[in-house]
Amino acid sequence: MNTKEVSAKRAAVEASGGCSHRKFSKEFSDKLNEISSLHDNIKEEVKGLLESQGLRCNEEFPLEANYDGSKLKGRMDIACEGPVDLVVEVKSSKIGDGRLADIYQALIYGDMWEKAHGKRPQIVLVYRRGLEGVKGAEKEVELDLGPLKVRLPSRYIYIKLNVDLNVEGLAKELGTQGYVLSRDCEFCVNEECPLRRARPTQL
Repeated sequence: MNTKEVSAKRAAVEASGGCSHRKFSKEFSDKLNEISSLHDNIKEEVKGLLESQGLRCNEEFPLEANYDGSKLKGRMDIACEGPVDLVVEVKSSKIGDGRLADIYQALIYGDMWEKAHGKRPQIVLVYRRGLEGVKGAEKEVELDLGPLKVRLPSRYIYIKLNVDLNVEGLAKELGTQGYVLSRDCEFCVNEECPLRRARPTQL
């Protein structure tokens, strides 16, 4: 499977809450490809560094989980095993553009992983820091993953989600309505997506 091709086209072709029937303008399609390329570059860089420090990782890792008869499918940006199980959700946006839906998406991926593998993974969100071309941005930071500490570029921000949040209800709703957990909800600005309708009071 060509993971680059899958990642670049996924948001435009996967069925996700009504996004699949939309006709995208050329301007939107061009922007989508630009964002996808940036996203993939970050993903490949982070994955390579994690692998160089003892983890076995896969990109675009598919998972399927059953929530009381409702099947939810997802495709994780990076999923790693080794000294620690790790789920990484990469965002091409800067940290200031982060949304509550990003947190829910990452937490649901972690829950799906736990259902499939029997243990809770470390869950990390990655955002751009916005320091492109800034002196010192090439430095590294240490990310504590419990049994393993890894060094990663400081030009990205890493948010380790230690939130013990029950996401089963939201995951079941996503599965019942036929959503594919991916970047579609962000790109389509689809207000009907349950991830976009999640409220801060649920945290």
